Amino acid sequence: MTVRLTSVDNQFHTDGGGQHQWAVDELGLNIVAPALGSESLTFIPDQQGTYTFYCDICCGGRANPTMQGTLIVEA
Repeated sequence: MTVRLTSVDNQFHTDGGGQHQWAVDELGLNIVAPALGSESLTFIPDQQGTYTFYCDICCGGRANPTMQGTLIVEA
């Protein structure tokens, strides 16, 4: 599985300087996209489950439920 994270915010974005993050603590995954750029991560999930992903760089971070989502890994 490959996840590509793209930031359309520039370096003048008021929170995080335009960087954005996709992190899944339980799987040890962390991607940070630079301002006006992309970053990708390829990984093979080894356990089924439902995992929370989030951005903790800007927009209220982990405490903001609008900056969270769910990754579902199925067989």
